[in-house]
Amino acid sequence: MDISICIVSLNCSKRLAECLKTIPGAVGDADWEVLVVDNQSTDGTVQMLKRDFPDVRVIPYNENAGFARAQNHAIAHAEGEFIVVLNPDTLAEPNSLSILRDYMISNPKAGVCGPKVLNEDLSFQRSCRRGISTPWAVISYFTKLDRVFRNNAFFTGYHLGHLNEDETREVGGVSGSCMMIRKEIRDTVGYFDEQFYLYQEDSDYCIRVAEAGWKVVYLPDSQIIHAGGLGGTRVNRPLIFRSVLEWHRSYFKLYRKHFAHEYPFLFNIFYYAAMAVKLAFGLMRTPLRRSYS
Repeated sequence: MDISICIVSLNCSKRLAECLKTIPGAVGDADWEVLVVDNQSTDGTVQMLKRDFPDVRVIPYNENAGFARAQNHAIAHAEGEFIVVLNPDTLAEPNSLSILRDYMISNPKAGVCGPKVLNEDLSFQRSCRRGISTPWAVISYFTKLDRVFRNNAFFTGYHLGHLNEDETREVGGVSGSCMMIRKEIRDTVGYFDEQFYLYQEDSDYCIRVAEAGWKVVYLPDSQIIHAGGLGGTRVNRPLIFRSVLEWHRSYFKLYRKHFAHEYPFLFNIFYYAAMAVKLAFGLMRTPLRRSYS
């Protein structure tokens, strides 16, 4: 088996069906399988899959325990040499997954590879490639300094806006909306950290892969379209409050796990306080916002 495509779904049957229709054209000549872990959908997702996509391996899940745990459940059952983590609200462009596979075959030190991700209006989705989420990179992102100084690497460390979006290069992280992982990585580095209920599990994973000596690569020759926020808790506007809370909670966990030890105690106290203030403002503005990336 060449490629295993792992998808977690929650009440997004229409989007999921559209996603699955694009996969045969995305895999090229590869042998492939699709595994869908359904997080207790109530919109007939499982019935739709059994009726319209009988070759898909449907793995019902008894609880909605978050993206990372459900995705790990799918990854554990994957048989392919290359495992694709894919959101259900994506459309894979022709040969997009075979391009990722071919690159990883030709570049044996590439452990994780991510495509260029486009919004539905075909604009570039900045979150598909990332630098390292240091405090200054995150502060520049939230204060929008990265947009004011678009070509200055000092301010654009989070989304790497100073770099050409059509250039293949090693990066700090790629988006969990679509990322290809070597099976060897799963068997050595392991699985997503399940303390991340929603968000930042992809950033954490890419950091761990790099620390293990592998490369994380952004490959724009491969492209997908990502609607964004339609595969989990972000799908319903009343749940955006939860989305904002989970983003900040997950980043707090990421910072404590990978970065806090590099900074003095007093700086960490200040940074935690600043993040708490940022969360408070984010929650107050929730009715005016759609989602985080």
